[in-house]
Amino acid sequence: MKSIAERQRLDAFKHRKVEELLHLTHISNLKGILQNGLLPRSVVEKRMLSFRDISYQTVQNLRRDKEVRLPGRPRMTFRDLVPLFLVPKTPMLSRLRETTDDLCFVVVKPRRICEDSFELLICDGNAAADGTTCHSLSANTSALEHLPWAVLTASYWRGHEDGKRKRAAEILVWPKVPVEDILCVVVFSAITHQRVSSLLQESGARCECRVRPNYFFEPPNTQP
Repeated sequence: MKSIAERQRLDAFKHRKVEELLHLTHISNLKGILQNGLLPRSVVEKRMLSFRDISYQTVQNLRRDKEVRLPGRPRMTFRDLVPLFLVPKTPMLSRLRETTDDLCFVVVKPRRICEDSFELLICDGNAAADGTTCHSLSANTSALEHLPWAVLTASYWRGHEDGKRKRAAEILVWPKVPVEDILCVVVFSAITHQRVSSLLQESGARCECRVRPNYFFEPPNTQP
């Protein structure tokens, strides 16, 4: 039976019609993710796990240096939590559009990570950026209302004040996202679907791979 706090967190997501959260990664990282779940960057590095980094090092340095305070939890930084986007088309994805067929989204349903054993930090923009405010969903069940929904629901962030930062709003999860909480893996094309489906089958994963081109930016035209 779910606790009152769990039901309140779930209701907050339902109120805002948030049915999935998205972790962007390189498809070469899927094997490790299907073995270990989605782990914080600090844990990946501490365990010396192999992974393909698609982030900017300068951004990782900022996340490492910013302290996070969660109710009743030890002090940590943003690299001690797992980042999840609320929408697929973000500035980060736009920057990576030349490698679209090497990328995928690991899709997580909010239902399980709303349990009392998890902590959720709601950030109204890129967590590493100046001006971003973060709220613990455990301490404030209305934290989702602080998100920039006008930017998140727009077709694009340009034309919105501070739109680039706001479009990168994220939900950070502690301590990890277990494998069983992964709903599916989303890719851009049938070519990538073949690669990922084979990997999922080899790993014995229960989740499936889905092709959703609308989750991605069209890669640049490489034809002469």
